[in-house]
Amino acid sequence: MYKIVTSIAGLASGAITAATTYADQPGEVQTGFLVDGFRIHDFPRKVQTDHALDYSEALEVSDNIWFAHAGLATGPQAMVDWAGRLGFRCAHPVRPANVAKPGQ
Repeated sequence: MYKIVTSIAGLASGAITAATTYADQPGEVQTGFLVDGFRIHDFPRKVQTDHALDYSEALEVSDNIWFAHAGLATGPQAMVDWAGRLGFRCAHPVRPANVAKPGQ
């Protein structure tokens, strides 16, 4: 469900396009994508593992790693703003400044 929020926030902010790819994503299918000590994995699959996926391919296979990259590229403020606009509310305030940015 949050891939929808990531899609809308990323596309609306210009952080991603239909042609967006992440060069590290194919290798991370095997190793996982490490973000702040948390390793993000994809469900094992035998298709679309030999190249960097674009948006439509990532959506087709529901690629967790691609969407994690997209969420980081989009940034915490756009993610929080769009989640709220789409009706996702938090019982506890989300502080975007506490969310890691790429490379941190």
